[in-house]
Amino acid sequence: MHVGNLDWKKINPDIFGSMIQAVADDEERGALGMHYTSVPNILKVLNPLFLDDVRGQLKEAGDNARMLLNLRKRLSKIRVFDPACGSGNFLVIAYKELRAIEAEINRLRGEAAEQSVIVGGNV
Repeated sequence: MHVGNLDWKKINPDIFGSMIQAVADDEERGALGMHYTSVPNILKVLNPLFLDDVRGQLKEAGDNARMLLNLRKRLSKIRVFDPACGSGNFLVIAYKELRAIEAEINRLRGEAAEQSVIVGGNV
């Protein structure tokens, strides 16, 4: 019950994947087919897949409010699927990267308090 009352905003969600990886023995994980992807390796997939392109569009938009709005709309339509979804880190990292780009768009548009168009169920 106590854990449910904690302020989970202060907890980095990456820690859960790391905890799962730490408690499972390497041999046992391998035998069970439990394979985990590190954050740098996750980014090696996500960056060329779509993040590099989105960041390029953000740079190209500069402070053009309309281009930034269109990019934010594009972010709302991006879907990420991880069929293995072991620890969930792939989805967590994708979500965090998209939200960081969205936060920059909102900052540039002077809408820092704008509600996110990226929902966890999309990632």
